[in-house]
Amino acid sequence: MAIRISVGYPPDLESPIAEFVIPNDDGTISTPAVVYREDGKLVIEIYSKAGAADWKLALSDFVQAIGDAMTRLGA
Repeated sequence: MAIRISVGYPPDLESPIAEFVIPNDDGTISTPAVVYREDGKLVIEIYSKAGAADWKLALSDFVQAIGDAMTRLGA
């Protein structure tokens, strides 16, 4: 599985977004998360399953958590 980044310009936002794009074996595409600027700070919005709430986090906090996980697992 390869994650690609696609930049988009939604009309309801003042700045571009970076979408995480994952091609599926059946030819469809999943977009599990987007990164964008909100109030001058970068955030990541991770989409959940239908009917559940999405998660919006400061991108720096999310990156730090990934780094912490890698350290704990000996990466």
